[in-house]
Amino acid sequence: MLEQLGSENGFLKRTARELRQNATPAEAQAWAMLRGKNLQGLKFRRQHIINGFIVDFYCHALQLCLELDGSPHWDAEGIARDQERDTHLIALGYKVLHINNDVVLNDPQKFRTLILRNCPPLSPPR
Repeated sequence: MLEQLGSENGFLKRTARELRQNATPAEAQAWAMLRGKNLQGLKFRRQHIINGFIVDFYCHALQLCLELDGSPHWDAEGIARDQERDTHLIALGYKVLHINNDVVLNDPQKFRTLILRNCPPLSPPR
């Protein structure tokens, strides 16, 4: 059993690394806006593994999983896969926010606003 878990974890790590190396244009642009605590001082990770799932972006301080949605998410299989993952993550106490790729690529301010609108009030850094 432990061997299987280790094998699955290794697969997820390799997959996450490949996803980071082969980011979509929307993921690359989103990362440019999120990296280095560029959004209200919040630290985001990309292609982060949570309980057997890989989320596009994750902010631990907010327990926020951010998913960028393009065409692979729009067919029945993609919708079902997203619902399964979201249900699982929400049951664990995470927030899941989906943002369309077009918003990231064409309206960066709206992208930032959508994320901040889904955050609790942030206290100033000390």
